[in-house]
Formats: sequence, C-alpha cells, structure tokens
Amino acid sequence: MLACQNTPVVTDTLTEAEVLDFIARYDQAWNAKDTQTVNTLLSPAYLYFDSQGGLTTRERNLEILGADYYQILSAQRSELQVKLDGNVATVSSRWEGNGTWKGEEFRDNQR
Repeated sequence: MLACQNTPVVTDTLTEAEVLDFIARYDQAWNAKDTQTVNTLLSPAYLYFDSQGGLTTRERNLEILGADYYQILSAQRSELQVKLDGNVATVSSRWEGNGTWKGEEFRDNQR
C-alpha cells in the first residue's frame, strides 16, 4: 500500500484551447506544405480517412504533402467541435479547400 501512495498521480488534462491551438498549427503547416512540422505533429500511429472513404497512413500523407503534384490554393476549417475525456480529444470539423492534384483542379468540402 505504501508503494501506491508514492506513485505520482497524473492530473494533467487536455484543454479545448490546447486542442484548437494544435489544429491551428497543423492547418498552418499543412497549408504551407511544411512536411517537417507536420511530421512532428502527427503520431506514428496516425491514420487518415480521405474524402473518398479510403484510409491512408501517416507516411503516405507526408509523401502527398511533399509532392509537387499536390498544391493547395486555399483552405479553411470551420464547425469545430471538441469533446474531451481527460487527456483524449475527439474533434469534428469541416475542411473546405481547393487546389490541384496531378494537374487537375479539386474542390473539397469534407468532415
């Protein structure tokens, strides 16, 4: 029982402000095609659900971000909803953007 009393209790909880700051840093880095910053922000286990229902890995997202054939002309995130449970956040948002993919123009409006 004494060992349990000496074990530090983690009481840090994530705040909505920290989550929103993270998303803003991520969006700024992504829109600037800053692969180094995006690389530091994403977990090694990160998975992405794309606008067509597919699933891609962190490595593939970084590859796409750095590719010359992918250009972002404008992007905006809105309708952010943050649900917190201790130090875990679930975030929903709408991302609207346009740019070019392999020479073809795209317009995305996704959650």
